[in-house]
Amino acid sequence: MSRRTPPTQDGKFLGITGLIAGAVLLFSIDPTLGVYPPCPSQLLFGLDCPMCGGLRGTYSLLHGDFGGLVDHNALLAVLYPMGLLWVFLGIVKRLSFMRNFEIPAKHRPALLIALAVILVVTMVFFTIIRNVTPYWGSGLG
Repeated sequence: MSRRTPPTQDGKFLGITGLIAGAVLLFSIDPTLGVYPPCPSQLLFGLDCPMCGGLRGTYSLLHGDFGGLVDHNALLAVLYPMGLLWVFLGIVKRLSFMRNFEIPAKHRPALLIALAVILVVTMVFFTIIRNVTPYWGSGLG
C-alpha cells in the first residue's frame, strides 16, 4: 500500500505551483497589451474596483518598479508586504522555538472575523477614495 501525503500538503503544493506559474506568465506578458480580460467593474460601471490596476502593478513590481505598483494600485503596495510577512512568520514558526505556538481554538473565529472586517472596510474605503480622488485611480488617467 502506498503512503499518501495529507490533502493539506497537496493543496499547498498546488497553490504555490499556481502562484509561480501565474507570476511567470505575468512577468512574460505585459498587461497593457490587452491580452488579459478587462475588469468587470470598469467594464460595467466605469468605476475602479479595489483590485483595478493589480495586474499592471504586479507586472511593474515583478520588473523591479515599486513606484509603478504604487501608481497602479496603492492597496497592493500594502497587501504584498503583509502577505510576505505572513509567509515569513509561518516559516519562522516551523523552523524555530515558536513551533508549538498556537492561537487557542476559542479565539480563532473572532480573530478571523476581525481580520475579514478590517480587510473589507479597508477595501471599501480604498474603492471610494480612489474613485473620487484622481491620484488614487488605477493609473489610467
